[in-house]
Amino acid sequence: MKISIIGAGKVGSSIAFSLLSEIKPNELVLTDIVELLLIAEELDLGHAAITLSPETQVKCSTDISETKDSDFIIITAGKAKTTEKTRADLAKTNQSIIESICKQVSEVAPDAQIIIVTNPSTQIADIARNACSNKVIAMDNQLDTSRLKYNIRLETGKNLDEIQSHVFGEHDDNMQFEIKDELTAEQLERVKHNTTHASKPMLAGKGYTNWGIAAQVTKLISELRD
Repeated sequence: MKISIIGAGKVGSSIAFSLLSEIKPNELVLTDIVELLLIAEELDLGHAAITLSPETQVKCSTDISETKDSDFIIITAGKAKTTEKTRADLAKTNQSIIESICKQVSEVAPDAQIIIVTNPSTQIADIARNACSNKVIAMDNQLDTSRLKYNIRLETGKNLDEIQSHVFGEHDDNMQFEIKDELTAEQLERVKHNTTHASKPMLAGKGYTNWGIAAQVTKLISELRD
């Protein structure tokens, strides 16, 4: 299996590490426009692969054609979410970036499944579908549901396998909840608020979110390959 990641920043590199740990692809390619970053990540991830996935060939390149013959292409490139920008602003900012990437991908890897991580993922996935003929999958509410279950467990102490609630709709501040677990009115209010605004303390504290989405992308690829 060959997996490529377009965008080697905090999110892209975290996904790469998670894939090495769990999926162990034959080839793992990262592309970006920042050459020094790629040099560093190829070494660092290559060193990690020796322990986590010795058979994986790790390659980083500024040339998007290196994604040729990929089974999956994960797109994380684009401007990151900040506390100041709305998701609508972010979609406009990232539209031209995604359109350019997808047009190139459709030429070199027309059979690859594209997974959109770039925010706002639901809207960006629609942009990607209009720019290429590849199958495009948005990381919509998978992470939101994970955050919801995290918050319900904090409130109730339930085991994770007992929690039945989930999030549906778009990955934005208007996300919809299906609450199937028994909560007090106060707990419900806190759970919804903390799930909807989950990224804010992470953005304030470290400027990005990465581990949660890395786990969800890895889980998705595991399910799609089976």
